[in-house]
Amino acid sequence: APGAGAFTDQVIDPGETVDISVKLQAPDLVGTYRTSFRLRSSSGETFGTTTGRNFWAQIEVVVAKGLTYDFNNQAGSATWKSGTGDSVETTLEFGGDMADPNGTATVVDGVPLENGGTSGKLLLTIPKRTKNGFIQGVFPTYLVQPGDHLKARVGFMIPSGSGVCGEGKLRFELRYKAGDKATDLGEWTATCDGSLTAINIDLSNLKGKKIQFIVIVRSVGEFLDNFGVWNSLSVVHE
Repeated sequence: APGAGAFTDQVIDPGETVDISVKLQAPDLVGTYRTSFRLRSSSGETFGTTTGRNFWAQIEVVVAKGLTYDFNNQAGSATWKSGTGDSVETTLEFGGDMADPNGTATVVDGVPLENGGTSGKLLLTIPKRTKNGFIQGVFPTYLVQPGDHLKARVGFMIPSGSGVCGEGKLRFELRYKAGDKATDLGEWTATCDGSLTAINIDLSNLKGKKIQFIVIVRSVGEFLDNFGVWNSLSVVHE
């Protein structure tokens, strides 16, 4: 709300009525907000109530429960890079060839998973095909709300036509970036053992912050069919 503003340049006589309005904009963060007002004459005298209390307007900002940030939909707007060890070496185009030796980030559908199931749409991240290669994506900004959780299941896609798990090992990492500083959210090491690993991170301590999520997948050792998947990677408001 504005700090102060004139609502009319007309003289209002005693007993006369006039309609006034103030433009208000609801905050982005969940919560209950109240804005108070006093009437003031052009000479600086406040008036309008017999008790000295302010006029006020109150609004409750709510977010519907459920999915609030879908990484599949945002992945095409993320910045994707790959490299070896701790060195970034290549900028990748999203949706590239799954055989690209520099790595691949893309959304796939109906692919075989290590748990024996067939996927819906999910984010496939293949690290650079070198020893200790990695791929990372920095996603568009998100405003964290109270009650947000970051959820996913991570694991391996079965190579097309093979029907069996490879011998690879992956480390899945999640970070967030606020300004220029990146902070760890967690990491999970996985082998192709027939099950997906569930992730559920309470983001309550980040409420009100505008952040960029960073997803990273690293080969632990040699690249051996290291086709990493993020199944249902999303922010869910609970």
